[in-house]
Order: sequence, then structure tokens, then C-alpha cells
Amino acid sequence: EYKEPKLQNKGFKRYNFNSQILSAIAKIGYKQPTPIQRKTIPELLNGFNIIVKAHTGSGKSAAFILPTLQKLMKHSEIVG
Repeated sequence: EYKEPKLQNKGFKRYNFNSQILSAIAKIGYKQPTPIQRKTIPELLNGFNIIVKAHTGSGKSAAFILPTLQKLMKHSEIVG
């Protein structure tokens, strides 16, 4: 279960994503989470449902997909 760290790490590392996810994030060129990602990723990692409205290109899709991938990867480690 994700808990927002007290000391913020740089970039997406602050969310403790799987190394494969972090590698993919770096490969596509993301450096820092956008404001919408900073607000929503922790909520999604903690299992909350959210509704978000933001401009096109603000990072909404990645804000949803990255925590979903993280949860799916953890699930596969447990189940096999």
C-alpha cells in the first residue's frame, strides 16, 4: 500500500513504482510529474476512486495508467 513519503524524492521515484515502470517513464521522456499527476497518483495508489477534470495534455492518462500498472504488477507477483 502506497504512503506519500515525508521527504519527496525527485521525479516519479517518489511513488516507489516498479523498476520496469520507472524505466519506461524515463524512456518516454517524462522527467517530473505534472500537477495533476502529483495530486492523483498518491490517491490512486492508496486505492481511492477519483474524478479528474483537466486540460488536454495535462497528464491525466498517465496519472491513471501508471498506478494501475503498478497494482497489476504487484498482483502478478503475488498470484504468479
